[in-house]
Amino acid sequence: MMSGQTNRIARLSIMIALMLVLGWLDRAIPLGSILGGSLPGVKLGLANTVLLYAVYLMNPGSALLLLTAKVLLSGWLFGSFSAILYSLSGGILSLAAMLALRGRNPAPGRIILTSVAGAMAHNLGQILMAAA
Repeated sequence: MMSGQTNRIARLSIMIALMLVLGWLDRAIPLGSILGGSLPGVKLGLANTVLLYAVYLMNPGSALLLLTAKVLLSGWLFGSFSAILYSLSGGILSLAAMLALRGRNPAPGRIILTSVAGAMAHNLGQILMAAA
């Protein structure tokens, strides 16, 4: 039987690995091209479903750890330093918005609202980083 700390580390490790795989899959789906090429850089945000899970079913510290690990590892594996800066700025603002909206009752409508607000906050965070 695993201790509580070992169980937490194992769960977070699996979730980080899942986020990396889903992030890679996100990059493999040319959504911008499918939508007529008018929206470069647009992604489905598959990896953020794992973060949404963490927002509702884990503590904020664990969600922040997942976000930070995903941004740093995916930036190192697939991106660049500037990609890490943009992703981290968007991710932190997105996480803050999702944590603020999550509520206590994870009803489907509330989860969708939280997800959409997180996506919008992520875009805003990246725009603010570009402006800075």
